[in-house]
Amino acid sequence: MFFSTGTPINITSASINQVSTSSVDPYLVYRRPITGGIALTIVNGGSGADGTIGFAAKRNSDNANGYVTTGHTSWFQTGLPSYQPIYGSGNQAGTVSKIGTNTDAAFVPYSNVAARIHTGGGNFVNVDGYYSGGISGMTLTKSGRASGSVTGQYIGVLTGQTIGGHYMDKIELMTTTCTSGDSGGPVYAYYNGNYKIVGIICGWTTVNQSIPATVYIPCGEVTSKLGVTPLTA
Repeated sequence: MFFSTGTPINITSASINQVSTSSVDPYLVYRRPITGGIALTIVNGGSGADGTIGFAAKRNSDNANGYVTTGHTSWFQTGLPSYQPIYGSGNQAGTVSKIGTNTDAAFVPYSNVAARIHTGGGNFVNVDGYYSGGISGMTLTKSGRASGSVTGQYIGVLTGQTIGGHYMDKIELMTTTCTSGDSGGPVYAYYNGNYKIVGIICGWTTVNQSIPATVYIPCGEVTSKLGVTPLTA
């Protein structure tokens, strides 16, 4: 099974311009408070990695608010600045403070966050709770800046996998693929009028050599490895 994740881009003048609220792409609008399912760029020197914010969370050690995205979007390094929606003056939204061990998750402390996720098309819903991960037969939806909002089905769980040279204790798979820029975006489930976080997008692969699949980090791994709890409305 071959796994792939997004790759960094060079920072250019075109990516420094402020994105206004009149943008035709709702993922790329400057938004405060920060929510899940909107674009971010993390900068490392002259390179930027485009990704998507997973969900708002609080750090258990001190109740500081912030948000979660993938570790590979920040080169698995702390101390890198995060921008929303893209690199530009006035867009910085915190600095990466923690990378989860043996997983693909990062936490960015930032006070102005809200327990909501962008479900595509400029629509937002409240986060009502979270699951530790997917469940057999579960319908899942993912929201990423490149692929938008796509619904699929839970496939299963894998343990002890290496993706992009980085070892993961546990990953899960859902049908439908994703692409560069979706990394970090929320995977969620909707039941009985409630939206609950299930995980964050990590990469893509194929199952049985033909079925496109999205790889995501289950919420239980994210929360335990980062020491955070998702914010709920």
